[in-house]
Amino acid sequence: MQFLNDISLSTDQLKTITDMGELLTPPEQVAIELDINEEIFLSCLTTVGNPIRIAYIKGMAKTEKVLRTAAIDSASAGSPAAMEQCMTFLRNITHKL
Repeated sequence: MQFLNDISLSTDQLKTITDMGELLTPPEQVAIELDINEEIFLSCLTTVGNPIRIAYIKGMAKTEKVLRTAAIDSASAGSPAAMEQCMTFLRNITHKL
């Protein structure tokens, strides 16, 4: 179990957070679904290393991978919009390096 102030989150709850992150569910809705105080939940999402943040980002990353793969495939097939999107991906990454 992970502890958040006086709230205890089970492995199943963290899995739910990951699943909802994968579905791009707004954080406030995740908090409400799990009966977690919204302010505390949002605070956890901004705290590096917090298990809630990690679970939510892992879920979002799964969907992002699918979307990026589709964009790359479309760009490879000649889609100008997808090419521009891929260039944006690259600029964002190289900016952080």
